[in-house]
Amino acid sequence: MLRDRVWMLALLAAGCQGSESEPWLTGVSFGWANFNHRLSYWSASVTTGERGTVAASGIVGGTSTIGSAPPLADGCDLDTCREYPFLDSADMAVSWMDVQASHIAYGRGGGTVLATADGAVTSISIPLDGKARGLPVVTIQGFDLDTTEPLFGEGGCYVPANGWLPTRVAIELGEPALAADGRTVTLDVSATFAAGLTHEPERQCLDDAIDQAQVGVSLQLVAAVTTRDVGSATIANAESYALGDGGRSHPDPQPDPDPAQRTLALSFDGPAALGWSRVDFRFHTQETDGRGAYVRTLSFSVDGANDFASGHATNYSPLTQFSGFDYAFEGTVQAIALDEWPELRHAALLATPVLLDADGHGLTQALPLSE
Repeated sequence: MLRDRVWMLALLAAGCQGSESEPWLTGVSFGWANFNHRLSYWSASVTTGERGTVAASGIVGGTSTIGSAPPLADGCDLDTCREYPFLDSADMAVSWMDVQASHIAYGRGGGTVLATADGAVTSISIPLDGKARGLPVVTIQGFDLDTTEPLFGEGGCYVPANGWLPTRVAIELGEPALAADGRTVTLDVSATFAAGLTHEPERQCLDDAIDQAQVGVSLQLVAAVTTRDVGSATIANAESYALGDGGRSHPDPQPDPDPAQRTLALSFDGPAALGWSRVDFRFHTQETDGRGAYVRTLSFSVDGANDFASGHATNYSPLTQFSGFDYAFEGTVQAIALDEWPELRHAALLATPVLLDADGHGLTQALPLSE
């Protein structure tokens, strides 16, 4: 059963008529210190409360990041369902822009989706504070992806909390509609999570269960209604890295892409408030054997003042890298025209250990503001 995750600001249903600064999430990233890993838990958010803006993030990459493994069910074979408990730490970062504009009215809300390879859709209504007029824009202000959902169907020996090797991770916000009374914005939200194969005999139980994977995705959204110009930009990036002649022991490097090749093309010119309404990663797109991704780094980011937008991933990991790597990213950035570019702010936590609650679920951590 999907855990009920309630975002404090969604409870407040906070709205304002531009008199206060609102954070718009522009970027999220994580990177493991030692190895590449499965994806068990990933969260990031930026929220504003009584104590100001708080950025938070969390990441779990299976038993090789938490140092322990849950016991197997009776009748399950350790030789085909093996875990390797180690510890790893991660770098996590969140970026946002502080937007203050008298022509924008806000509201906050959220919802949950139980994502599968076929995708899932839910409808979300976001109340505004008072009556608004103009055009609605909705962007992602936070997300929480958790693989602790049980296998659906006939079940099996694999423990989903140990994570999956994704072939696709996607969140997409539909077209928002402002109610006739100007007090509510409604939209459909979809989430997709597809798991791939390890091709490792000692993890056959994982490979047998990929069609039964389901992942809880909780979303925090911000609705903005404005009388100014609105627009969007479609982002499409892809990279391919060969394993190289050095094989698993000495795989080829996976350098970051050239920022100059990852530009932002908005549908109007000038300063804007920017946020993501679609984030869609596909991994091992050039493979034909159904391989899933052990991920080392994963990020998406937009910086309008510097004409940059990108989604990026790697799997570089000497000794634990089984193959080359490729990915394709598609995203959509929403924009509202402003008089000047807002300040772009960053928060990061480096080499942090993984945190779990008493039930083994991943936990988010507050990130200190970067200088």
